[in-house]
Amino acid sequence: LREVYGQLAKFDSMGVSPVEVRIRSGSPHDQILEEAAERDADLIVIATFGRTGLARYLMGSVVRHVLAGAACSVLLVK
Repeated sequence: LREVYGQLAKFDSMGVSPVEVRIRSGSPHDQILEEAAERDADLIVIATFGRTGLARYLMGSVVRHVLAGAACSVLLVK
């Protein structure tokens, strides 16, 4: 969690709008879709890079479920 806040501090120095952190538990794709629905999101941005082995398979699974279940556009970032 310390790493997350360290990365977010960089946004402040670049003049980017405030970033809100929410930590949820449960199935990653379900949580992403629920958060998007609660916020009436227009776009979900999800990263697909930096994983190998089992982590790569699991991330691919999350992306596939998000793509299949999203009510809004999804931007995949490599």
